Amino acid sequence: MENIVYDLILRGLESLPADEFEKFKHKLSAQGEINFGLIEDDESKMAIAQRIIDKFIEKHDIEQATIVFSAIDLNNQAEELEEAYARQHFVDE
Repeated sequence: MENIVYDLILRGLESLPADEFEKFKHKLSAQGEINFGLIEDDESKMAIAQRIIDKFIEKHDIEQATIVFSAIDLNNQAEELEEAYARQHFVDE
C-alpha cells in the first residue's frame, strides 16, 4: 500500500509548477508536522513525497497531502488525490 500512496502523492506534486511546489513545502511545514529545516530548498518532489510517507501512516499520508493542497487553494489536486486513493483502496479490498 505504501508504494501506491507514494505514487499518488508524487503524481499530485509533479503536477505543480515550481512556485506552487514552494507554497506546498511552506504550507506542509506550517502545519507543524514536518520542520521546514528538514525540507531543503532544493529537495525534489520525490523526496518530499517520501518524507510525507515516512512521517504519516497510510490514509493519513493522503489526508495530510490533501489538507496542504487545499490550504494553498489547489483543490483540484486535493480532489484528484482523494479520488485516486479511494479508487485504489476499493480495488485492493
